[in-house]
Amino acid sequence: MAFRFARRWPLPLDIAGALVLALGVAWLGTLGGSPTWTGGSGEVSGIARVIDGDSLRIGNAEIRLYGIDAPERSQTCERDGRSWPCGEAARRRLADLAEYRLIRCRVRDTDRYRRAVSECEAGGADLARQMVRDGLAVAESGYFVEEVQARIGGRGLWAGRFVRPSEWRRSHPHPPH
Repeated sequence: MAFRFARRWPLPLDIAGALVLALGVAWLGTLGGSPTWTGGSGEVSGIARVIDGDSLRIGNAEIRLYGIDAPERSQTCERDGRSWPCGEAARRRLADLAEYRLIRCRVRDTDRYRRAVSECEAGGADLARQMVRDGLAVAESGYFVEEVQARIGGRGLWAGRFVRPSEWRRSHPHPPH
């Protein structure tokens, strides 16, 4: 008895599946740290590593969150008559929100350190807005309602005394990240 093997031609679904697979592999490649930003305006997306309370890195692109200023990593504040590491607390909070997650940033500008000043989100949440709500960053451009709410609630920096991050940097100069 002879068996006959019919040649099978690719079905449209096979071709579509292969296309989806190729696009998925290409997208996963961007998650490995190769951001889509090449300078100027646009978008940066990828997995984030947090630098401090208002800065993160996606691949080789350093991002500064637009509209806020957080304490520097080595900055301390005062609460209940004691010093506490508010800069490190801000860094840890941003890490909780963003680190090792897919972040999407809309670049608005580039600062003097060539960082992409950006509005960033993780899982649909605006990172800068949340940092101000938690009282671990001050508002610079926007987010003023959230800052007032944090002040009234005595959250984060507003639970005690602190030097605004910009003033602290002037009295503690150091090179950028």
